[in-house]
Order: sequence, then structure tokens, then C-alpha cells
Amino acid sequence: MRDWAARNRDTSRSIKARWAANNIGYVNAKTATRRIARVRATPQWVPVEAFKPIYDAARVASELTGEACHVDHIVPSQGKGVSGLHVPWNLRVIFAKDNLSKGAKFIEELVA
Repeated sequence: MRDWAARNRDTSRSIKARWAANNIGYVNAKTATRRIARVRATPQWVPVEAFKPIYDAARVASELTGEACHVDHIVPSQGKGVSGLHVPWNLRVIFAKDNLSKGAKFIEELVA
């Protein structure tokens, strides 16, 4: 399916958008679940300001490269078998295409 979606990007986006519009309750529930998980994964002792530099770096990287960049969790916040915290030292800036292709995979080399 992923190969087909890559070859038929516009059609794939259209199908996904139509599905999301017809399943807004599911989409909202999934978004809320992800938001709650992030809040629970963020320790109270980490100030919100601590995240600003990494998100600013992602924005600047996107502007400089002309490619979308994401802030990625090194240890996934909702991975299988492992769950990392939403803290600045568990975040890195990577290209969006790389982040979206890896999903919530835990890559041991990044933490070794």
C-alpha cells in the first residue's frame, strides 16, 4: 500500500482526506489520545520554554533547506515495547519524509 501511495500521491491524499471527513469522530478521538499521551509524557518539572529552541531549530531548518522538518522523539512517546518522555533531550530535528517513513520505531543506535 505504501508503494502505491507514493506513486499516486494526489489520489492517496484525496482518499485520506475524504476518509477523515467521513470519520471526524475517529480523527478527533485519535488526536485527543495523542495529545493526552504527550501531556502525560511531559514531566511537570520541565518548563515549556525548554522546548522552544528545538522547535525553532526545526522551523529554521525547514526555511534553509526548503524541505519540511519535524521534531522527532528519539525514543518514541508511543512506541511498542518502549515509551519515551516528551523532554528536550529526547527530541531531534529530522526531515519530515524521514520521520513519517519510520513511524514509531525505536532505533537503538540513536540512544547507544
